[in-house]
Amino acid sequence: MGSTVHWKRLVNGYSGFSPAGAYTHTALVTFPDAESLRLLSDLGVRYAILHLARLPPAMRALCTTGDAHLVVRYANADTCVLEILGAPPRPARPSDRPVPLGAARLTTSSGPDPHALVDRDLATHWVVPVRRSVADYVQIDLQNPRRLTRLVVRLGPHFGEYLRSLQVEASADGQEWTTIVDRPIGEAPLLGLVRDPEDLRVEIALPPTTTAHLRLVRPAGDTDPDWLAWGIHELELYESASP
Repeated sequence: MGSTVHWKRLVNGYSGFSPAGAYTHTALVTFPDAESLRLLSDLGVRYAILHLARLPPAMRALCTTGDAHLVVRYANADTCVLEILGAPPRPARPSDRPVPLGAARLTTSSGPDPHALVDRDLATHWVVPVRRSVADYVQIDLQNPRRLTRLVVRLGPHFGEYLRSLQVEASADGQEWTTIVDRPIGEAPLLGLVRDPEDLRVEIALPPTTTAHLRLVRPAGDTDPDWLAWGIHELELYESASP
């Protein structure tokens, strides 16, 4: 209700539901580290309001000193307002390139034909209901092992279908699987809402992994009541461009 005093847009606001609440809390709880500052700066956020009673002592000091990317614009005994001037630059990403998926074999644990995942048509859509007691996955079997670097999940305009939690698994033989990425809180495609809401996407960086078999998994047990379905318009896979 406090937002009705000023009617400004809030990154962590909510109404009847908060589909990105867990992600924004996780991303901002470490404020003002580099990642949280980059997120806020990319979203065009100009001000952060800090309520001192809810903060650890180290963070309260910001209301007096600010830092290289934050300037104190207002402060009283309970609250301060910091202006966000920028963020540390992102580390350079190693060069990579798309993996052709036309000859790959795609299978899923449930749902419709997965061909829509790699048909290069953003208008087509693979989607399944979220069954909280059962894990679901999309599996990619390449013809030959490749040194993989990242997955990109393109969601079209369907923000609500992003993975609230996820795992990525790799296998040497397509039978025994090892988890290489485990995110109990999945990234919400917030930047896409600002840049291109018709082509939302989430990027999943992979540790250096050479394999021909990969799975994107929605683990069982998620408790988000607002997550009714998860889906993918296009799935892109990248490999190292280095020899």
